[in-house]
Amino acid sequence: MFEMTILVPSRGRPENIIRLMDAWSTTTTRNTRLLVLVDDDDPKLDEYLAIFNIDIQVGPRLRIGGTLNAVAPIEATKCFAIGFMGDDHLPRTKGWDDRFLTALKEARVGVAWGNDLYHGANLPTAVVMTSNIVTALGYFVMPGGIHLFLDNFWLAIGRGIDSAYYFDDVIIEHIHPYFGKAEYDETYTEANDVKVSSADEATFNSYVATQLQNDLQKLRTLK
Repeated sequence: MFEMTILVPSRGRPENIIRLMDAWSTTTTRNTRLLVLVDDDDPKLDEYLAIFNIDIQVGPRLRIGGTLNAVAPIEATKCFAIGFMGDDHLPRTKGWDDRFLTALKEARVGVAWGNDLYHGANLPTAVVMTSNIVTALGYFVMPGGIHLFLDNFWLAIGRGIDSAYYFDDVIIEHIHPYFGKAEYDETYTEANDVKVSSADEATFNSYVATQLQNDLQKLRTLK
């Protein structure tokens, strides 16, 4: 059994997964699993499947939010902590997983993240949380979320239960075109479409207004 599983939804970027797996081999120090989630209609599916030693799950296209909510509740039953990285994140600090696990095991319930070199403490664009959060809520991100504002959800959960752990010296770089670190591709263009952004913002705001406090009450009982 793994101590921690990180879910990485990916589409059209097998080369990013190779880059991430290379970093994984030199920065992880605990029994931490990297599970790649790929759509069954991905035009580069064969390239993903050809990656040596990849741990991959192929399923129907549900976008990032739907995919995470389909997979995370199952995987959360198998590990102490579960998290998310994009295929454009890159852990740079050796032992990042140990830092997160040590803090979360002491807390028993909580959310942890590192420095993505842009948002820092303000937003967990890559995140790890105790699996009991997902088990208690039944979801990893707010239901209905497509792609954006998922990190706002994780931040609201962590801060709402007073169990949010940010590590400024743990670098998990976000290599995103918005920060001038990558080129835009079809996946980025689709994910950042104004219709997606507006829908996700409305979904998040509705969640905060109608469900957040009930969820926080559930989670506080785990402390």
